[in-house]
Order: sequence, then structure tokens, then C-alpha cells
Amino acid sequence: MTKYFKTKETAIKHLEAGMNFNRVAFNLLREDREVVLAAIRNSRWVFNSLSDIFRNDLEIAIHACSDSHINYECLNLITRLDRRLIMITLQHYKEMSITWNEDMEIYYFPFDYEDDEMMDLALYSNGKVFSRCSEKVRSDPVAVMNAIKYYGKNIVYASEQINNDKEIILSLVKINSTVYFHLIQEIKDDREIALEAVKHNIKLINHLSGNLLNDLEFMSCIL
Repeated sequence: MTKYFKTKETAIKHLEAGMNFNRVAFNLLREDREVVLAAIRNSRWVFNSLSDIFRNDLEIAIHACSDSHINYECLNLITRLDRRLIMITLQHYKEMSITWNEDMEIYYFPFDYEDDEMMDLALYSNGKVFSRCSEKVRSDPVAVMNAIKYYGKNIVYASEQINNDKEIILSLVKINSTVYFHLIQEIKDDREIALEAVKHNIKLINHLSGNLLNDLEFMSCIL
């Protein structure tokens, strides 16, 4: 004979101990909000099997998105309808230094690419969203810095002003030397920038222009 939990206190106790919410023992309490919250805290994937009333509950949805593994089902159903949840989730990732670099996660995450505040937060966790940001974001040195931290190629999406600013480029090369691959030629040939890039990644010496390779004074600083 199947035994069902009859009080939420007992059910929550077992959930906190790690018991699977899919067990039939919870059948009598599946519509109890406190039990559902405990179940979500135990496993975010519980969200996928909840009734619509709970799938549209902001607090429950937040718990379903509260770690480094995004619950795509939750995001598709909830976050595109509620900006607060997106911002709370992104702020959580920023504070916890959580990064998520899979293209699939960008595809599922319902960003509003015209929302500069949202995109600024998103860049802390995944620089690959940078290419879709507004011109304002792509012209912001701090945003660019966050964008190239994990993905140097993002420099090609930065504004022309950024790409022609030697001091900014110099600071970016120090953060991620692979930025050097994607610089405009005039900036690449700048001795100070090239030297900084090679200093951080000696393999970049193979990507220096002929002008720099034939510059004895410059090469003496490297070798």
C-alpha cells in the first residue's frame, strides 16, 4: 500500500533531505505552495512538471533559475514575460561570478537587446551577447571590457571610437591578449600595443606585421 505524506511539514522535511518530488508520496501535497518551493530548492528541474499556477509564480521561477545551470523551460515560459526575473537572475550570476558560455544558453535566454541595463548585466556572464547590444553599450569602455574578458573577438563589434582609442585597446590587451588578433592594422602596428600583447602571449609574435618584425629596436625589447 502506497504511503502518502499528509502534512506539509513532513513533506518538506523529506524534500530537504533530498527526496525526489516525483515520488507518489507527495501526491496529496503537489498543490501546496510551501511544499513546491521546498521541492524547487531541492531540484530546479521540478519546475518542468509543475501546474501552470506555479509555473507563473515569480518566486518559484526565481528559484528555478538560481544557479549556474539555466532551466530553459523556466526561462521560455516566464522570463520573456517578466523583466524582473531576467534582471534578478543576471544579477545573481554577476554576484556569484557565474559564467555561461554556451551558445545554446544565449539562444534560450530571452534577452531584450535594446535594454542597455539588462545587456550590461548579461556581459558579466557571457561576452558573446555583445554583438547584439546597442551602439551605446558597444561604445561603453566598461561594457567592452566585460565583453572581451572571455571572448576576445568581441572587439570587432565595439564602436569605431573604441577600436581607435590606443589607451583603451592597451588596457583590453592586458585583460585578454587574443584581442590583438582582431585589431585594425594601424592599432596592431602600434609598438606599445604589440609589445604588451606579446608580453602576455609570446605566441603572438607569429602574428606581428613585417614592419614590426623588421624593427630591430622593437624586437630587442621582446627577445
